[in-house]
Amino acid sequence: MLRIIDEIMSKEGNLSIKEISQTYDINSRQLERLFNNLLGFSPKKFTNIIRFFYAFKSLMKNGFNELSLKALGFGYYDQAHFNKEFKKFSNFTPTDEVMSFFYNIKK
Repeated sequence: MLRIIDEIMSKEGNLSIKEISQTYDINSRQLERLFNNLLGFSPKKFTNIIRFFYAFKSLMKNGFNELSLKALGFGYYDQAHFNKEFKKFSNFTPTDEVMSFFYNIKK
């Protein structure tokens, strides 16, 4: 399990459940049970959390400009997908005024 978590972390959450199942020769249902029992949530949710963490960390370091290009680089389908995930995990969109507190720009 630690190897799987380590790989998810090293790929910054950009790893599908199918890829994990094939790499570690484990049934996706078994993988889901393992994650639910040990971490309390599914492997999909874990990869989403890790991907958001790395995306947010990068945005803090490099700024929130050109979000559509950055969203693709983080592994999101498009900026709308990124905005939805961002709001789910932070309760704000990346362009909300309250977020300017973190990166010192105004809307």
